[in-house]
Amino acid sequence: MRSCSDNCKDRNGNCPIPGEDLLPAQCVGPWVEDKYYFLERYLDATRYARKKFFDKNNAVYVDLFAGPGRCVIKNENREVDNGALRVLNNQTIPFNQYHFIDISTVNIAALKKRVGTKQGCHFQCGDSKVLVSDLVKTLSIKDYRYHFAYIDPFGPDGLRFSTIKELAKLKRIDLLIHFPIGAIKRNISKWHEHDFTILDDFLGTVKWREKVRG
Repeated sequence: MRSCSDNCKDRNGNCPIPGEDLLPAQCVGPWVEDKYYFLERYLDATRYARKKFFDKNNAVYVDLFAGPGRCVIKNENREVDNGALRVLNNQTIPFNQYHFIDISTVNIAALKKRVGTKQGCHFQCGDSKVLVSDLVKTLSIKDYRYHFAYIDPFGPDGLRFSTIKELAKLKRIDLLIHFPIGAIKRNISKWHEHDFTILDDFLGTVKWREKVRG
C-alpha cells in the first residue's frame, strides 16, 4: 500500500513513488477533486455548444500546466487521472485538438506515454508564459474555432495576467482558471512589504495593495 504524505514531492511536483503504471504521478491534496468536478461539469454543460465546432474539426483544448497525467492524493492510498487525461477521455463531444504544455520534461514525457496514439494531441515542454504567444499565433490562423483553456498552476508564480491577456486575443475562448488562494494567503503580508511581487504579475495590477493592510 502506498502512502504519499506532505512535503514528499520533487521539483517537478511529483511523488517519489511512481504511479501504478510506473510513470511519474503528481502529489496533490484531496481538494483536487473539487477542481476536477467543476472541469467535468463544464465539459458536460457545454457539450452541445461545442458540437457545432467539433463537427467542423474546430474544437480546441489548451492546458498550460498539463502535468504527467496522473495524481496521487496525499495521505491516501488513491491515484486519479489529472485534468489533461480527464478531458482527453471525456466522450461527451470531445475536442479535435489538444495542446498540452508543461515546464517539466519528465511530466511531458510521462503524459505522452499515457496519451499513447490518440489523434490531435500536441505537446510542448517549456514555460507557458513564454510559449503562449506563439501558440495564440498558431491557433489564430484559423478564424472559425472554439477554444477552451484549463489553467491550473501550482502557485501564483506559475501564471501571469499577461498570459490571460494573450489567450484573450483568440476570437472564441472560454477559460477555467484555478486561483491558488492558499499560497496567496500565506504570502500576501510579505508581498505587501515589497514594491513589485509575484502577486502583481499574477493579478496584472497593484490595486490589491489598497485592500490589504500592511
